Amino acid sequence: MSETQAHNLLVLNTGFTVAVDGPGQRMVVYLKGCNMCCPWCAAPESMAHRPEVLFYSGRADEPVRLSEACPMGAVRVGPDGVRRDTLVCASCDDFPCLKSNSRAFELAGGLMSVQAIVDKAARYRSFYSKLGGVTIGGGEPACQFDGVAELLAGLREQSIHTAVETNGSEPRLPELFPLIDLLFIDLKHPDDDQAARITGQGNRVTLDNIRHRYEQKGAMVVRICLVPGYNADDKTVRAFGEVLSSIGRLNIELLPFHRRGEVKWRALGREMPAADAAEPTNEHLQFARKMLSIYGLNVS
Repeated sequence: MSETQAHNLLVLNTGFTVAVDGPGQRMVVYLKGCNMCCPWCAAPESMAHRPEVLFYSGRADEPVRLSEACPMGAVRVGPDGVRRDTLVCASCDDFPCLKSNSRAFELAGGLMSVQAIVDKAARYRSFYSKLGGVTIGGGEPACQFDGVAELLAGLREQSIHTAVETNGSEPRLPELFPLIDLLFIDLKHPDDDQAARITGQGNRVTLDNIRHRYEQKGAMVVRICLVPGYNADDKTVRAFGEVLSSIGRLNIELLPFHRRGEVKWRALGREMPAADAAEPTNEHLQFARKMLSIYGLNVS
């Protein structure tokens, strides 16, 4: 890796998965910061482009002492329980609450050098075996474009298989394609206006990037998170089929919406915007798979 480059990445965490974030056994690097705000996001702590503290009042061994953890008075204990003033927390950048060592406070995000990530990935080479490698997810990796480019180049120098999970909304994304062995790209909604209304970003760039990758014959999976009330009605599912089949015989992965991220929204002091959305039934998923298959797409 070039000695003239020395990027740090804002990392949410790293972990290990098997046959989930790509083939084989993989190290996954979850980056922090996203340019979308999906109402159903299962990892809302990955959205902000800075470190932040999640607050789980139920984890405290002695709740009455939580107010002592913040010298700015963000945490208050009263008759109705423990409350945190997130506006106070938003102006904090040194997180004195973490020094209390209370399990109620959890740091999300920290800087890590690209070289440190590459070195860690290389140490686990034997874990990946022949099929595995490293997956970069988020958040949205392209929000830290230059650092991710350096990371991918470093992994390529180590002959480590690379996968990237992205919402595809970065116009420069094709610059990274030569360094990406497998691209996972999300399509939030088939309609540009609806995508912008729901997530804060339209889908035109994403569709252009899907088309570009397909024409290059690069390995790619288009992911659709099916969320009732947002993009799962019959008309929208058919529109997914029309839009994607116009590009080609794409590989599609349907992901059912789930509510497991709701506790993290609350730990951030917010309610999940899609809190009223129901998880799709098996019948609903089977219909979507059948409909997308009719359009000539390869659906898993």
